[in-house]
Amino acid sequence: MQNLSTQLFAFGVTVCGGFLLGLLFDFYRVARGVIRPKKIITHLGDLIFWIISTFIIFLFLLLGNWGEVRLYVFIGLLLGSTIYLKIFSSRVIKTILLIIKAIRTIKLEIVKVVLFLYRIVGYPVNLIRRVVLIPVGLIGSLLISIKTGIRRILSRLTIKGEKKDPPP
Repeated sequence: MQNLSTQLFAFGVTVCGGFLLGLLFDFYRVARGVIRPKKIITHLGDLIFWIISTFIIFLFLLLGNWGEVRLYVFIGLLLGSTIYLKIFSSRVIKTILLIIKAIRTIKLEIVKVVLFLYRIVGYPVNLIRRVVLIPVGLIGSLLISIKTGIRRILSRLTIKGEKKDPPP
């Protein structure tokens, strides 16, 4: 038989474990609400949540009373999760959603800054292209057209003038 202080410590550990499970559940619930996965992914996520929860409870049981499962373990887990869900859950969910909103806002602002910098760097490049490359390209095309026209004229002149006398 364990003394009272050991049992109170084990009960306190299980209450903390229930509290932690409530916190993890809120994180999972918010993540699932934000991501909105399909049904199969939701079921898979639920399974993973409960596997992780089982592992955490096992660790808390080992810490609290060397893994012995007694009635006060269930009462402590229930009490801890109930305290969390009744007192802290709504505030934690609001805080998590606020953090997600802040991250999205920061991400959007970073994208805006990157696009602005891209425009600043891209503007001179685009200007050079318009001022230098396009006229050079047009001049090149014009020179090629003139060259082609001259060749055509020369080839016509040469064909007309090539009628030579047969050799003696």
